[in-house]
Amino acid sequence: PQIHSPVTHPQRAKVVGPEGEEIYVDEWGRIKVRFLFTRSDDHSHDGGAGTNNNDTDSAWIDVLTPWAGEGYGARFLPRIGEIVVIDFFNGDIDRPFVMGRIHEAQRHPTKFDNKGKLPDTKKLSGIRSKEVSGGGFGQLRFDDTPGQISTQLQSSHGASQLNLGKLSHPKDKAESEDRGEGFELRTDQWGALRAGQGLLVSTHKQDNAKGDHLDAEVAKKQLEGSQTNSKALSDIAKNQKTDEIESIEQLKDFASQIQQQIAKFEKALLLLSSPDGIALSSSEDIHISADAQINQIAGDSINISTQKNVIAHAQNRLSLFAAQSGLKAVAAQGKVEIQA
Repeated sequence: PQIHSPVTHPQRAKVVGPEGEEIYVDEWGRIKVRFLFTRSDDHSHDGGAGTNNNDTDSAWIDVLTPWAGEGYGARFLPRIGEIVVIDFFNGDIDRPFVMGRIHEAQRHPTKFDNKGKLPDTKKLSGIRSKEVSGGGFGQLRFDDTPGQISTQLQSSHGASQLNLGKLSHPKDKAESEDRGEGFELRTDQWGALRAGQGLLVSTHKQDNAKGDHLDAEVAKKQLEGSQTNSKALSDIAKNQKTDEIESIEQLKDFASQIQQQIAKFEKALLLLSSPDGIALSSSEDIHISADAQINQIAGDSINISTQKNVIAHAQNRLSLFAAQSGLKAVAAQGKVEIQA
């Protein structure tokens, strides 16, 4: 038995490493430290090792982590200058390990969004990183403020954020102004939304997330109803010896790709669905292009208005049909010309 081993207690130490490094570890994530109780005068015999504030001050020391699997787990490596707490396996002074970190002196507790301080922001919790040799950060922030509960995943680059819940402005005190409810996915840079098997964008309500995530039954029924109405009018046109609508079957096929029993798409569809309307708006141009057919079907009227010209070209045929109230062409000024 090691009856003559010194009694050990947890010790504070500062993480150290070579000059110019901010993170210094080996392949196991171990670090080197300088114990805070050390004095330079006591280490002059060995070139100052132990008090040099560099990688000569200790052997490699293991870092306790909440999850350590083979190639997976949690990794938050101590950085040079941080204060860590050292304990010893079995009380053996030759087997130190890092059991945690503490904030001291110039190392203040985490400031989410780089704002506020404790105890003013005590209702915030989470993780905030720091860019190596820079001022950027990433953070996972939980806001448990009554009436403002929210979660945010953020990268400071481009203010790229996913905000969930009761949204509020970053807090530098106990509360901040509200800025919305629900979710927000935003960035000052570029964005891409990609789903290889299909994408549904819907404003149809689904209380408490009780339905399937691709439930588009309302949109499916609306498309099928439009197809039925369009086919009925097309049949009338056909009976009048004029052109029927060519896209009837394509619309029927599109609707059939939306499965009812299992909420999924049979093809990589993009479906926009809303009970109260959809608007496309741009201060510049809007382009709609399809290699196959473009369908426009309305249960009421289709209105087209422009401050300049309406120009329609057809490689083959241009066909107009009115089932009931006639066909009218009026020129308030100028001529009406029809040529063949």
